[in-house]
Amino acid sequence: MKRQYFGTDGVRGLYGSATMNEDFAWRLGVGAARWLAQKGVPPGKVLIGRDTRTSGASLAQALADGLAHGGYEPWSLEVIPTPGVSRAVCVRGAVLGAVVTASHNPATDNGLKFFGSDGQKLTDAEEAVRGEADKKKEVLASLRQEKESRLRALKELEQAAVRLQKMLDDLTKQASIRPPDLSSGGGLAVLRGKLDWPVHGELKREFGKAKHREFATDVFRNGIDIDAPVGEEIRSVEKGRVVFADRLAGYGKMVIVDHGDRYYTIYAHLSEFTKKNGDTVRRGESIGLVGDSDSLAGAGLYFEMRKDGRSIDPVPWFRK
Repeated sequence: MKRQYFGTDGVRGLYGSATMNEDFAWRLGVGAARWLAQKGVPPGKVLIGRDTRTSGASLAQALADGLAHGGYEPWSLEVIPTPGVSRAVCVRGAVLGAVVTASHNPATDNGLKFFGSDGQKLTDAEEAVRGEADKKKEVLASLRQEKESRLRALKELEQAAVRLQKMLDDLTKQASIRPPDLSSGGGLAVLRGKLDWPVHGELKREFGKAKHREFATDVFRNGIDIDAPVGEEIRSVEKGRVVFADRLAGYGKMVIVDHGDRYYTIYAHLSEFTKKNGDTVRRGESIGLVGDSDSLAGAGLYFEMRKDGRSIDPVPWFRK
């Protein structure tokens, strides 16, 4: 059931709320103009009055802007009693009248009502402008739902990062107590600035602390995002052995390559694997294809580099 914005005497509400602010007034103006056009009323004068409430001037201006956007000509009557607007519409031959007032409501409230060219309060126009308000409400509700969904996804990703950290800690611990695996390579220490990028694409998000634009909170990124199309080949940055090739919640299809000396690289959001767990890989050899599995940012590669379980910024390790 749709919310009834208009009561028996127009629409009223607390100024600054979702249903009584300048954006709302602008949409009411657009809706009123649309209603007039649907009725076949040619562009003409729309008279707008207001009472002495502090919020009246800005709401009246927003209403006027909405009407003008819809092709009609707003005329301000400034501060005037409601009956004065009704009378002026008839005398001046206006196509519509409006008054910004909330009568006996508290000073923190305000309201809006419309009059037809005969000076009588409208009902059809109320339905038209209410439709505009309902559309806004639906859009806002959709945006709130999307934001809540993305916030949940962000928290799930944080939990996934904890699971990944535990996995890397276990791998590092095992590597420290077993004999060196020559097939994994000798580490990446001497290769700083000499590695090729794992995929052809554009660096989209960098390593480290950053402000999340949508949720206004600080987040720490353990890796980087590289923007690349679905199906683009992903290559191991150095020789090593695949120690994980499976799906991990939050990262989608993911590959971890052990490069020896407790160095690991991580490749996430793949669409397909081209290597399986236990396989050895050469430098530049394909390990999978770009996808968007479990990604909040669309298609691309999420890449991490780890040493002793700790994340390090991979960008300085790539060729300039």
